[in-house]
Amino acid sequence: EVRGIGLLDIRAIFGETAVRRKMRLKLIVHLVRKETMEREFERLPYEPLNEEILEIPVRKVVIAVDAGRKRAYVLSSIPNRLWVLDTGTNQQVASFATDGSIPSDVAVDPQAGRVYVTNTGSAYISVLDAVSNTWLTPLNIGVPSQDIALQHGRNRAYVTTYGNTVVVLDLANGSVLKTIRDRSFGTTKDVVVDPRRPRAY
Repeated sequence: EVRGIGLLDIRAIFGETAVRRKMRLKLIVHLVRKETMEREFERLPYEPLNEEILEIPVRKVVIAVDAGRKRAYVLSSIPNRLWVLDTGTNQQVASFATDGSIPSDVAVDPQAGRVYVTNTGSAYISVLDAVSNTWLTPLNIGVPSQDIALQHGRNRAYVTTYGNTVVVLDLANGSVLKTIRDRSFGTTKDVVVDPRRPRAY
């Protein structure tokens, strides 16, 4: 059933081969905008995601997409690897080693053409030129980093660290504007920026 159209007979329209009585579904890939990713999903969940299809759990992954250039960026911590996918063709267009150790999170600035990668094994943020797919000079923050959220329009990045802090970066010159200590116990993890208000959580 299609809203605004009604019931469609798929077999009559597309032929017998368009209908299957059964099919093995191994993986669901859900592409979302960066803002949706930060607001609704954990980028590197501790437990695998699943979605029920006809009451059967199916493995699911969620990938942040740079909608302006039809690119999706996928990280692998072991080995240190970054994959670049073309979301228009669903094909891999690049794959290369990251310049940091144990990459953790990725954020895209489509206006500046930059991709930022945090590293839990290095004291800097890796910076990728999204046009040439080359690594630029990293941003040194002095401590290993976990997650990152960008504040578009202000050239700001908020980075959580293993030192129970949130580092505020000026992306225009790579300087650390402020280091905010988290009063909670344990390690600071996720961070998200509200695009409608001057707030980060």
